[in-house]
Amino acid sequence: MTLKSNGLPLVSIHFPTFNHERFFRSAIESVLKGSYKNIEICISDDLSTDGTATLIKEYAKRFPNIIKYRIQKKNLGMAYNLNYILSMCKGEYICFLSGDDIYARDKIEKQIGMFLKYSDLKLCGHYTDIIDESSAVIGQISNRFRFGKGFVRWLEKG
Repeated sequence: MTLKSNGLPLVSIHFPTFNHERFFRSAIESVLKGSYKNIEICISDDLSTDGTATLIKEYAKRFPNIIKYRIQKKNLGMAYNLNYILSMCKGEYICFLSGDDIYARDKIEKQIGMFLKYSDLKLCGHYTDIIDESSAVIGQISNRFRFGKGFVRWLEKG
């Protein structure tokens, strides 16, 4: 069962971290300041050796109704950590965020709008800007999915 707020579905933010201390605040703030508010942020830190775990706990304390987290007791590796987060997600939809990513303010709102408009939609992607450490755009990933075309290619090639 998913929780609806103002008729909008709950969206789980699938958020793995490992040594993302330098980028963590930007990543989580981009979600928290986003226009779509019916979210849960599910974080699993894979035993970072920097200050990532401290930041996660700080944010979880500030946003206890939104952030669910686990600081792993041993390094699980990427696949197991990603699967662990999936088990935490309770939303009707899942958005993926890495510890060094930044969401556009209206990303979730636009994507949920597409799911609500097209009831048979199962996957929704978008252009991705590649930014450097100073947030300057240095490239773009523009291989996009088009309705009914290229689904397998999109999954294979990104």
